[in-house]
Amino acid sequence: MLTLKETILVKLAAGFVNNVDTRNKIECSKEEIWNEVIKAKTSAFGIPLTLQEDIISLIKPLQLETLNWMEDHDGIFNEIEEGLLEFCFNADGTVDRVKTADLLIHSFFLKVETRFVLACQYWSSWNILTFFITCTNVRGTNS
Repeated sequence: MLTLKETILVKLAAGFVNNVDTRNKIECSKEEIWNEVIKAKTSAFGIPLTLQEDIISLIKPLQLETLNWMEDHDGIFNEIEEGLLEFCFNADGTVDRVKTADLLIHSFFLKVETRFVLACQYWSSWNILTFFITCTNVRGTNS
């Protein structure tokens, strides 16, 4: 069982991985650069240096988890959508695939077609039908 400290550290690190600007720095910069970015942001929150190091050490494994998830869902999202994805994490730092899918299926920044393909991967046919009938009705009344 994870300690409260470990759970909170994962939650904090996940916040950085889910932040679009920070994620871009992690993906596109050398490790020293994004380490400094994370240190600056955690310092602003008054997080002690030892905990900052713990958070930084979790970034790469969490990032790898998101990359594995993306690989498993290759071809579903376009490049713009990929940059906006938000992930749900379990307390142990693994991507919660079902919660992540549910979050994305219910998001409005993804095209309906993308949401449908994702729903087909995770939901029963009845749930898919019900959800998208509701979406169509809402879209029709808002037009």
